[in-house]
Amino acid sequence: MTIQPKWLPMLAAVSLLAWCCGVAAQSAPIDLPAAIRLALDQPGLRAAAHEVAASEAAVQQAGAYPNPELDYLREGHQAGNRTTTVQIRQPIELGGKRRARLAVAEGEAGLARGELAARRQEIRSEVVAGFYGVLVAQERQTLAGALVELARQGVEVAGKRVAAGKISPIDETKARLAAVDATGELNQANGAPAIARTQLAALIGMPADAMVLGAGQPDQLPPGQPLAALLAAGGESAAVRRARGVLATQRAQAEVERAARIPDVTVSIGTQKEDGAGARQGVIGLSVPLPLFNRN
Repeated sequence: MTIQPKWLPMLAAVSLLAWCCGVAAQSAPIDLPAAIRLALDQPGLRAAAHEVAASEAAVQQAGAYPNPELDYLREGHQAGNRTTTVQIRQPIELGGKRRARLAVAEGEAGLARGELAARRQEIRSEVVAGFYGVLVAQERQTLAGALVELARQGVEVAGKRVAAGKISPIDETKARLAAVDATGELNQANGAPAIARTQLAALIGMPADAMVLGAGQPDQLPPGQPLAALLAAGGESAAVRRARGVLATQRAQAEVERAARIPDVTVSIGTQKEDGAGARQGVIGLSVPLPLFNRN
């Protein structure tokens, strides 16, 4: 495709604008609330939210009554000797089966909501730790660089004092060893920010090289609490509530099995017509299973 010369300035302007927007997007600083919002919008958490919606729909399904059944029965093939029966049968649940089934569905919905809340808390704590982990790693790198500079200056001062005969050469050797240790600390500190940034970028779902963190906000961290208050709050944590929900759901499932011991009845009502008589008559029936073999 040939581009007309008159369109070249416009294409250049559009390309320049797109490049500037990309640079601005990459250089936009991300603070802690923004990082938490990005992490909470990841597909894994959205899937947990869909699980909650599915479990709530299962509660509605569990509360539904059994469907009626329409029966059509014809006896005989020759006209005048046939009997036609049409009836509707309605199963009736006994023993609290519907109530027990609803309890199980509500328990599973509560577990799904608790799992979503626990996952949100877990992601938030991971993002907070990762965000400040990056800031700590960067500060450690800065301090390690300053320590190397101080160690270098210490070696120079020690060398001059040895040359002046004021200290022993052993002291200069100690200063050089301290400088080597400081250099080793700097080498380790130089790799820590990249690792911390990669971990945080994986949480918020963006490339590590495009992530620019804003200044830390220490005042947003929750204040420290005494041990007694933490132990008291631990009794209502997401993990404890989830365990209680599992126990309640299992008890409800046991009630479902207990209710299944009582057989259900089926009531039927309809009409029957005999071709020979030419009249219809009502039909009423009751069906009850006999629990002789399977008693649950």
